[in-house]
Order: sequence, then structure tokens, then C-alpha cells
Amino acid sequence: MVLQQFRNYKPNTNLDYSFYLDKTNTSRLIEYNNTHIPLVHVRDSIEGFFNRSTYYKLVDFALANKLIKDDALFISSSNHDHLIGKIA
Repeated sequence: MVLQQFRNYKPNTNLDYSFYLDKTNTSRLIEYNNTHIPLVHVRDSIEGFFNRSTYYKLVDFALANKLIKDDALFISSSNHDHLIGKIA
């Protein structure tokens, strides 16, 4: 069974800090070398990257659930859509 959203997705940083993807801690895409890379707001003015395996799991989840708007992939957490990538 495929879930339609992460009810309250809680990533962990490599420094053992956990946070929820929500209205405050959201994601955005930056362009680097003609590639879109997702950044996530962790706390205060700190942003971070998803590690590769986590990112691929999020992309697989978004594709399996057809979570695509205007050629952008997203996941839903805490009643907000969080951008994770672009469809080429």
C-alpha cells in the first residue's frame, strides 16, 4: 500500500538533531551546474542537504504517489507541500 503523505516527516541531521518538515522548516530548490538541489531549513538560519539515500527514497515516494505539480516533485508533511525536485 502506498501512503499519500508523510504525516509528520522528521529528518535527522548528521549531528543528531531532529526536526519536522513543517510550515517553518520547509524545503527549496537551488540551481547548481544545471541541476536542481533541494535544501531544507533545519533551524534558525541553517539549511542542509538530504543525503543521497534519503533523497532517492523521497523521490521514489513522490513518484509512486504521483506527487507532482507543474513538473516539480514534492512530499507532503504537516499539511504542507515540500519541494524536493524537478521532472526533467
